[in-house]
Amino acid sequence: MTDFPETIKAYTPEVCCGQGGYGAVWRVRDAVGSSCALKIVYKNSIADWRQEFNGLTFYKNKVSPHPNLVRIFHIENSMDFFYYTMECADDSGNGETYLPDTLKHRIKQYGALDPVQLADIFGQLAVGLEHLHNAGLIHRDIKPENIIFAGGIPKFGDIGLVSLTAHSGNLAGTQCFIPPEYLTGQKRKLKPDIDLYAFGKTLYCALSGQEPEQYPLLAAAVLRDPRRRQLNQLVKHLCATDPRRRINTISGIIIALAKTIAQQTGVPTVFSTAAQQIRRIGRVLAVVAILFLIGWSGKMLLNDRRLMKTELQRKPISEPIPPVPHVESVKTEPPIDAVKPAAPVHSAKTTPKQILPKKPLVAGNKSAINKARKPARATLSVRRIQPTSPPMIEAKKQPSSALSRRLYHEVQQDICEAIYENEYLKPVLADVGDIPEEDIVIDSFYPDNKGGRIYEFRIPSKQIRGKIRILHLGAITIRGLGYFYVKDQKIQFPKPK
Repeated sequence: MTDFPETIKAYTPEVCCGQGGYGAVWRVRDAVGSSCALKIVYKNSIADWRQEFNGLTFYKNKVSPHPNLVRIFHIENSMDFFYYTMECADDSGNGETYLPDTLKHRIKQYGALDPVQLADIFGQLAVGLEHLHNAGLIHRDIKPENIIFAGGIPKFGDIGLVSLTAHSGNLAGTQCFIPPEYLTGQKRKLKPDIDLYAFGKTLYCALSGQEPEQYPLLAAAVLRDPRRRQLNQLVKHLCATDPRRRINTISGIIIALAKTIAQQTGVPTVFSTAAQQIRRIGRVLAVVAILFLIGWSGKMLLNDRRLMKTELQRKPISEPIPPVPHVESVKTEPPIDAVKPAAPVHSAKTTPKQILPKKPLVAGNKSAINKARKPARATLSVRRIQPTSPPMIEAKKQPSSALSRRLYHEVQQDICEAIYENEYLKPVLADVGDIPEEDIVIDSFYPDNKGGRIYEFRIPSKQIRGKIRILHLGAITIRGLGYFYVKDQKIQFPKPK
């Protein structure tokens, strides 16, 4: 397989550019002396070689030329193999040996590429991939080795595995660039999303300078540039494990790459570095102030709740306080053993008044005397108050029109995430399909006695209705699904232990 077939008479081989399980790629010259690439595909290496051959023929005859798609000049079918000629990549060697200029070679030579250069390269490739998909074809083998530069323009090369979207086709290509749902057998019919996943993995290799097996690892030094962080977010959206979280349109990729190119570029100076440090310190102070306000507000809310519970537990005394009883004054006599006062001194002219003898004290008068000495006290009937539980506040439903547009959208996101994260709903929602956030309709909400709010929602397109409790504790959001119906079938959630 390493030798150039003798049956190919119209082309003169120059150098073998590469070979694999399907065949080999040669740089050849035609009768006029023009250089081109010639790929040989052996029929015994492919299970259904006719499908590959028909895909190439359809690509050559039906797909209009595009600057970011490699051009195919000639296709021919032989006994044991078929071959086709196409545009040849630029020479990135030293002039003595031919070294094709591919994205794989640039990553190996330079490592992580410049973010603006990456956005420009992959923006052009995205336009070419959209042109291919609009023609009804899937590439199926997007990777750094198959992206060539011809005349300095990036192009999708190696169209050998291109296939019609109308056919299911066999799973082909490199394993690291194939979505996991195709590897596990959850999906069998090939769709254009297989190219978008491989597109994201290829962008990851060029952004990080690493192999696709290391995804999603990324060096901290690479993420210091905000443009690289933006490209990394695009990679995560393209290569998400859950297919429902991925970007499924090429227009979204083009818009994200255009934003990266639009960002200002420049060499950092002393002033810009100092300004960055000041902005970082300001962000830290702002975060600290926000956390302090959140903590203070939470403490005040807890105090208010405690006071409210205390006031609700109090029960007013319904019985009136009895009046103070009237005590009649009783003349008291000094005790028997009291000290007698000294006799007054009178002058000679005056005669003292005759003092009458006092009546002897009766034993029964002692209680009256003691009562007279003690001050009168009002006897109150004290009734012990039993603590009672606070009365339940009747929740009053409010319509969703009372929510702001931003809060309405946040609740839609919380409901969507709670549904996707619930393990007990995955087997049920497998038949329902994707649930866009825009399809979720919030009917009403009301406060919960345990804190937070309860929202009643429905998804008419999927015949789903239910309710969810959402509680915000600072930066933490607690979500809990209540009753949940799918097509009038109630889903039972086990009670947490």
